[in-house]
Amino acid sequence: MSGQPKSTDRLAEVEQLTAALTDQILDAQIMNRPISEDLVQALAKAARLLHDNDIPWPPMLTQVLNELVQDRTEPEPEPEPSIDPTDDSALKGLSRFLGVFRREKGQAE
Repeated sequence: MSGQPKSTDRLAEVEQLTAALTDQILDAQIMNRPISEDLVQALAKAARLLHDNDIPWPPMLTQVLNELVQDRTEPEPEPEPSIDPTDDSALKGLSRFLGVFRREKGQAE
């Protein structure tokens, strides 16, 4: 038995999990609930894995990632002194990744 079917099965599972993460984020956006940093990081890692294996992103994944980056780059009001700002390092990394992805996609077309 070769390793190819297991790899294909695992990538199919990553696609399913990516869809589930995308749905969770869309649900949180619709319900105006906060989106956890862990959820964003998991989605970014899954998107990267799909990209690295030349699996096209579903349109909803692209939309959600773009919205997350856009939401985080818009200026926000200054937080109150008693509230610590959250660490947005994952979103900065996601922004860089999407920039590279867009450049690669533009070169491929």
